[in-house]
Amino acid sequence: MKPHSAGAILALLLTFFLLLSACGRSETAAPAIPPADTAAVMEQVRNNLTGVTSMTYEMVTDMDLTMLDQPFPLTADLTGECLVSPMTMTANIHIDADGIRLLDARLFLLQEGDVCALYAGMDTTGSGTLTWTRKTTQNTELLEQFNVRANMDLYLENGNAFAYAGTEELGGVPVDRYDGVISQDVLSRVLASNGLQTVMGKLGIEDPAAVLEGVGDLSLSIWVDPAVYLPVRYEMDLTSLSQHILDGLLVVPPLNGGGSSEAGPDGGSDMTADRVVVTVNAGSYNDAASIQLPLEALTAFDEP
Repeated sequence: MKPHSAGAILALLLTFFLLLSACGRSETAAPAIPPADTAAVMEQVRNNLTGVTSMTYEMVTDMDLTMLDQPFPLTADLTGECLVSPMTMTANIHIDADGIRLLDARLFLLQEGDVCALYAGMDTTGSGTLTWTRKTTQNTELLEQFNVRANMDLYLENGNAFAYAGTEELGGVPVDRYDGVISQDVLSRVLASNGLQTVMGKLGIEDPAAVLEGVGDLSLSIWVDPAVYLPVRYEMDLTSLSQHILDGLLVVPPLNGGGSSEAGPDGGSDMTADRVVVTVNAGSYNDAASIQLPLEALTAFDEP
């Protein structure tokens, strides 16, 4: 393994959260199901997700990290929309650390002919103007890694792993909450299907599967709209998983040239994850017919 900058580690974590929460695949009315019949509810949700053609999402990641013995609160807010066919995804990204804006960016991921293209617009000067780049890969399967159908199938395949936790209101609409877990076995299969093991390997984690050992079950709560049996929110506590990823890395160099650059006590990074919670709000199912690149993105220069 090799040393990594704090930025690279945070990029890995954010990529991981995005892939775990990636977008879905006609709202179909269904007969009412008793909310306590969790297996039947989860099966109906799985069935209805197969008919979704588009959706909007907001993903908020709240991280309380400690870096070089200093608290480092971080919030990442991603909003965007997804189109299933052709698979297209947008993301408006805002990242703040301890109240200071670190990043404003817009991403568009789409298929162009026989390649997968990622357009990224970033404000690199603080002027509010985005500089656009374009990167392509022949691996069009990358787009499918952002398809929640496969992941949600794994999350929800054992409906009995969830328990009805009552009815709440979100945006004035009554929704049913279900609390459950993602087992380590399911998590391993999700990682295998969405390409995160490859990403972890590129950052020097030689055995991504070993990193997951000891993670245990991850808590997952899902809020379901009983009018259409589609998820409108889900929330995951990824504290343990994030720490295991950090422990799979080596050194985080000091942010300002000071402090120690030695590995942590367990040989991992000099960073700890004290709390990492990801909340995803989903909605506007099947409202979008297409997603268009902004005109300014057409000026993007290609990255090697």
